[in-house]
Amino acid sequence: MEARIREFVFREPDGRPNTLVMFSGSLVFFSLYAYYDILRDSPSVFALVMAVGFALSGIAESLPEERRRVAGGLRVTAVLLLLGLIPVIIFTPELVFSLLNSLAEYDRSLITMHSVGLLYRVSIA
Repeated sequence: MEARIREFVFREPDGRPNTLVMFSGSLVFFSLYAYYDILRDSPSVFALVMAVGFALSGIAESLPEERRRVAGGLRVTAVLLLLGLIPVIIFTPELVFSLLNSLAEYDRSLITMHSVGLLYRVSIA
C-alpha cells in the first residue's frame, strides 16, 4: 500500500493538459474570492483556499520531470490544504450557512431589481 501511494505521489508531472486544468480552476476560485471580497464585501475564505490548492497542484504538474520530489511535496501540500477544509465545514457549519444566506439574499435582491425594472418598462409603455 505504501509503495502504491509513493508511486502515485512522486510520479513524473503530467504536463500541460493537467497544468492548464489546475491553473484555470485556480483562476476561477480566485475570481470568486475577488468577486465576493470586492462586490459583496464578504470574502469567501473557502474560495481562496481552493484557489491556492489548485495553484499548488498546477505548479506541481508544470515542473520538469527531474523534479519528482518537489512535485510530490507540492501535491501533498495541496491535498492537506484542501482536506483541511473538511474539519472547518464540520466544526464551524455557521460559516457555510452564512455564505449560503448571503447568496440567497443576493439572489433575492437581483429578482427584486429585475421585477422593478419590468414594472418600470410596463408602466412606461
